Amino acid sequence: MNQLINRLSTRPSLIVSLPRNAPELARAALDGGADILKAHINIHHDASGTHFGSLEEERPALEEIVGLGLPAIIVIGAGEGMASPEDM
Repeated sequence: MNQLINRLSTRPSLIVSLPRNAPELARAALDGGADILKAHINIHHDASGTHFGSLEEERPALEEIVGLGLPAIIVIGAGEGMASPEDM
């Protein structure tokens, strides 16, 4: 959390919202200069048809994304199977 706060408070930051929780997209964002990554779980976006699964479903990809070393924000949508603080 401190790394995130430091990045946000010291200069403008490029926050990239990933359209899929895909490590290759996260790597491309990092290579493109992203400072912070935003991933998602438990969300279905009707207009685009984009779906993000539960924490259990997304965990392997999220672990790879977090492993890149950038601060990562995980947006948790409403619905069944919400992630608890212990899950995170």
